[in-house]
Amino acid sequence: MKMRNKHFVLPLLLIFFFISSLPVQANPTCPWVLSTGEQLITGFLTKIEGDHIYVQTAQKQNKLQLLSEPTVAIMGTHSGYILPISKFPHNVKADFFITAENKVRAIRNHYEPFKEVPGSPLQGYGHNALLSPNNNYYLLFNYHTGLFLHSIENKVAPLYLSSSPTATWSHTGKEIAYISDNKLVVYHLDLKDKTQHILSMNEGSNTDKSTDIDIPQEIHTTYTNLAWSQEGKYLLCTALQDYPNVGSNVFQNIVVNKEGQTIAKKTFSNQSKALWLSEDSILFIILSDPEGSSSKGIVWNIKTDSSTELLPSNKKGYQNAVINKENKLLAYTTARGIGEDLYLLDTSNGYKHKIYSFITPIRNLQWSSHGTLFFWDEFNNTIYELRFSSDYRAPILTPKAAGYLPEHAVGTRFIYFLAEPFEEPLQPIMP
Repeated sequence: MKMRNKHFVLPLLLIFFFISSLPVQANPTCPWVLSTGEQLITGFLTKIEGDHIYVQTAQKQNKLQLLSEPTVAIMGTHSGYILPISKFPHNVKADFFITAENKVRAIRNHYEPFKEVPGSPLQGYGHNALLSPNNNYYLLFNYHTGLFLHSIENKVAPLYLSSSPTATWSHTGKEIAYISDNKLVVYHLDLKDKTQHILSMNEGSNTDKSTDIDIPQEIHTTYTNLAWSQEGKYLLCTALQDYPNVGSNVFQNIVVNKEGQTIAKKTFSNQSKALWLSEDSILFIILSDPEGSSSKGIVWNIKTDSSTELLPSNKKGYQNAVINKENKLLAYTTARGIGEDLYLLDTSNGYKHKIYSFITPIRNLQWSSHGTLFFWDEFNNTIYELRFSSDYRAPILTPKAAGYLPEHAVGTRFIYFLAEPFEEPLQPIMP
């Protein structure tokens, strides 16, 4: 769970005019539209000196005078923040709105629109979607109707699995683990028969297709996460323990094998995320307190029940942690003002590399099958792919689609929604 700072969010009307800079009479409520006689320059803020700023453009260094209270913002096409000029980043391409009297009255980060390639709508409507590793199935959860298994090619009817949203694919894409009636169910797809009854359940018993594993019950539990180990031998079940009329921030983590035997247990307070680093070790991101942004990363060995610190306590916190099981690279972000810094940590040798700095928050970071990183830019409602070389230099950021990327939606391809689903379910899309 990511804690967010409380900032003023720009009104929608203001955002609507974000990419508009036509020389027309300005609406006095929108600083991003030029009035007659005003001009716009694009460059980099290099220095603030009293009521003057220095702006580097492609042609020259400009010394410009500020209005007494200029409007300064970090913003996207959907949302943004008003901030003091002292907090505006110096390494970001920006637009400077200059009055007829040659004074800067507004500053914002520059936006580069991109030409989107439309995707193909998939079957169903939901609030969350999980793509299988082999890209031929997806799970679609709808708060009103439940969790369904779908085929990308729509060759068979959707299969209802559960009323719970908590589910995960195995790394091979041959099994699905999900929660139903307080049981962990492992559903096995018959991949040998690819065209008939792949998704159907036999009449009566499903013992040949699914395995029910009773999960130990303590107090009232809400299952928040399921994850397969690197080789698929174990399943991690994370449950929030809730005391009646009191609540709780205690998370119980249970590791079971496919026969339903409990291998290990671990309890943490203020747990933010859990993910497998190897077949025997799990990384937990632990918050300093339920409302705090500070956190650390603890590695728990399920065989020895020992714990070590991988990510030291950090006041900026750790978000978006995700592991590439092929090369053992752990990607994560830490807060940097409004935005975030992206790091790669080689878990085999401990080497850490800062890869990219974002001026706005990112969400749902995840590895693709090609070894690139995908994420959702919330401010612009845009899905990006980040590529980098073996020496981690000159990363290339490419917009892939306008829309919302669910947390487990990337393989060799990806699925997305046109926006983050809230009350109304949306149709998933695949490029």
